[in-house]
Amino acid sequence: MTLRHVLTVGIMALLVAMALPAMAWEPDVNGYSQFRYEYSDADDDGDFDTRRVRLNWKDTVNEQGTTFRIQLDFSDLLAREGQEVSPRDIWLSHPFAQDWSARVGYGTVMFGYELEYSSSKRLPFERARVTRTFFPGERGLGVFATYHSPAGPGVNFDLGVIDGMDDWHRDRLDDATSFVANAEVPFGGNSVAGVSYMTSNIDVEATATDPAVDFDPSVWGAHVRWNGAGQASGWALQAEYMDGDWYDHRNYAVADASGWYGLAEFTPNESDATIFYRYDELDVSGASDYSRHTIGTAWEVFANNRVTLQIEDIDDGGDGDTTVGVQWQVIYK
Repeated sequence: MTLRHVLTVGIMALLVAMALPAMAWEPDVNGYSQFRYEYSDADDDGDFDTRRVRLNWKDTVNEQGTTFRIQLDFSDLLAREGQEVSPRDIWLSHPFAQDWSARVGYGTVMFGYELEYSSSKRLPFERARVTRTFFPGERGLGVFATYHSPAGPGVNFDLGVIDGMDDWHRDRLDDATSFVANAEVPFGGNSVAGVSYMTSNIDVEATATDPAVDFDPSVWGAHVRWNGAGQASGWALQAEYMDGDWYDHRNYAVADASGWYGLAEFTPNESDATIFYRYDELDVSGASDYSRHTIGTAWEVFANNRVTLQIEDIDDGGDGDTTVGVQWQVIYK
């Protein structure tokens, strides 16, 4: 039985066990929607897109501190080609010792900074290319143990085992197991710096024309997020670097890859607008394959409503493109 099957059965058993004591549970329901128009100069065309429509249920369901979360995405229901509701988070978390907790279920992989940073808070429309390449789909099914240092200086870390990245699970994949470690040191009030590592074992089945293959890719990363000394306005800086073996799940192959991004945000004093700039790049097998400049302004037009104007200049393997987009985000609580 694969790790995915074991974890699925275990999660279902936990949900059933929680059903009766959770009958009086009044969950905290919130979510957000992102509606976007983006024009591509290379395509000489623009498209409207319902990028994300999320509903999130999360709360503590007993005196022992068990937390339950379900997050669903409904954007495919509004797309012409899709008719699905996609699960984004389904997990249980429980404290099992002082400063320790465990999370079991389906959710974001605890690696680096940007991967776990909510899309409702991120200013650029999408994550950096390096993040999306090494961690396609962003999520996996597994178990994580988390340690949070008590108040004061200390190291916080996460240790986990998952059944690989969710997008890896395609026709020929027989099994995948990944071990993840993530460590962070808080500094300056609400800033962090950290390192991460993930190593995997991937078994790919044979076909009539291709033999079975076994891969052992690994990737490490370093990240930092600095928030202008906790002030209400000013600068925020963020950067992340990743290097390792990229598993190309579409072609069932592995290649050396590395990449990074740097993000700067500036909020003028007493302003509802934030100006941001990000540069990101990705190199595969020693070639400089992708680079992008992103600049934009995110404006909180009124409570829980944000409009973002963004321009990108992209070089993708020698093919250039310029995109211009506007996104309206609504948060509901």
